[in-house]
Amino acid sequence: MTSADATILVVDDHVPNLAFLTDALSAAGYRVLVATDGQEALDRLALARPDLILLDALMPVLDGFDTCRRLKATPAYESIPVIFMTALGEPEQIVQGLSLGAVDYVTKPAHPEVVKARIAAHLGASRSLALARAALVRCGQLPIAVDVDGALVCATAEARAWLAGYDITGPDLAGWLQALGEPGRVSTPLLRRRGERALYVSWLGRSGRTALLLMREEDPAHAQRVLARDFALSDREAWVLVWLAYGKTNADIADILGMSPRTVNKHLEHIFLKMGVETRSAATALALRRPLGASAASESQPA
Repeated sequence: MTSADATILVVDDHVPNLAFLTDALSAAGYRVLVATDGQEALDRLALARPDLILLDALMPVLDGFDTCRRLKATPAYESIPVIFMTALGEPEQIVQGLSLGAVDYVTKPAHPEVVKARIAAHLGASRSLALARAALVRCGQLPIAVDVDGALVCATAEARAWLAGYDITGPDLAGWLQALGEPGRVSTPLLRRRGERALYVSWLGRSGRTALLLMREEDPAHAQRVLARDFALSDREAWVLVWLAYGKTNADIADILGMSPRTVNKHLEHIFLKMGVETRSAATALALRRPLGASAASESQPA
């Protein structure tokens, strides 16, 4: 992300410092929004979403710490990087800010080149994470992190929407984790269905007391339409490819679709020819490049 693409919200009650940073960032090509306290900053977020927030720690009305706490508790804003501005020689402010979810800090009086360098670094990291998240959503997958009680430690807005849409609660996740046992053990994913769609929650690993999970949404009806359109398949051929992409064997596909394994093989021959591939793995890889999990990245919440 270049400076011309990015909007920075600068929050500081000290007007000379606010003006100094605004001038420096504007000269570097950033679009700059300003606020003089935390509440004003939160009000501005309702009108325009910045790409990064430069946040003073100590302010009247609503200080930087409470502002950051509210930001990170709001799914729509929690992914916005926050850089704290702290007084020189106040390490407790630095520790408190980072513990609330800030990605970095600068000390006041802020050196403009240092501020710009740190902003550029964190904008790049944020952009990479956003692209990775968008790719996962497009593939119908999202990672989440939960504690031993099933409470969310880290989850995107899309992930929270999926959990809410399928009525999956903390006790559901906690019970599943308890049944799972130690990391590395093979387990059956937690499954919830809603209409034609299904949400699977499977094990990724553990980091300390935090469990890392992967949510995958399958929408076979949508996948069938996408594959039929993109590869000029008949309805039955598209259904065979859907279940192939979801990892089913020929025998499984025959049972699901009510046909003989021989018929499945015949369909696969036609599918391979139309897709220009020779193997099941190649067909699967090509199919999975399509957004099979949901009807669009924007439709992450179940209907």
